[in-house]
Amino acid sequence: MSSRMTTSRILFGVAVVLLTGLALVVVGTQRLAHWEVVEVRDPARIRLTRGGFLPGGLQPGQELGPTMIDTDRDSELVLSLGDLLVLRLFANSSISLPSSPARWLGRHRTLAVQRGEVVLSSGDRILGRRLAIWTERGQLLLEGADLVVRCRDGQIDVLLLRGAAEPTTPEGAVHRLEGEVGMRLTEGAPPGMIPVDARTRGLTETLPRVE
Repeated sequence: MSSRMTTSRILFGVAVVLLTGLALVVVGTQRLAHWEVVEVRDPARIRLTRGGFLPGGLQPGQELGPTMIDTDRDSELVLSLGDLLVLRLFANSSISLPSSPARWLGRHRTLAVQRGEVVLSSGDRILGRRLAIWTERGQLLLEGADLVVRCRDGQIDVLLLRGAAEPTTPEGAVHRLEGEVGMRLTEGAPPGMIPVDARTRGLTETLPRVE
């Protein structure tokens, strides 16, 4: 009888652990539910690779799936990802949104910045994972960060205003950035520190912070 009770207690404990883990995953993936359009300027000049230009353009409240987004002159777009990330895509820029966010948890992958300028505000880790930004000069792991990413002329500028970011170059070098600091990643040259200017501070102030 004692042996049966012990086995039952062990099985009950295992079930509790599994259910708790499942609940954490469900809550986490709910926070990563979908991309949503928050603001849009000149929507007729914003193109989605999958589907092209939408009739009437993007509208606030609209949800987006995996796609590449291109903004033409004078157009801007603000997107949110639950309470984990909000970003503003400026004119003459491109980003690539990946597939279902619930699939990223083991991949450290959030989105890719192809060209132009993006300002982002990210929350903390989700299920122990950090959100990540991909660029042609490496990956950025974010943790409670406000930052601007600029991709121009073969170089990437990472300008951090709050929190922490870890750029990893294609060669595998990892750099830890905290507080207010900038780094330039250029092909064929070591990363260099750059100042954070007043314009950059102004850009990050245009976004609501994610806590």
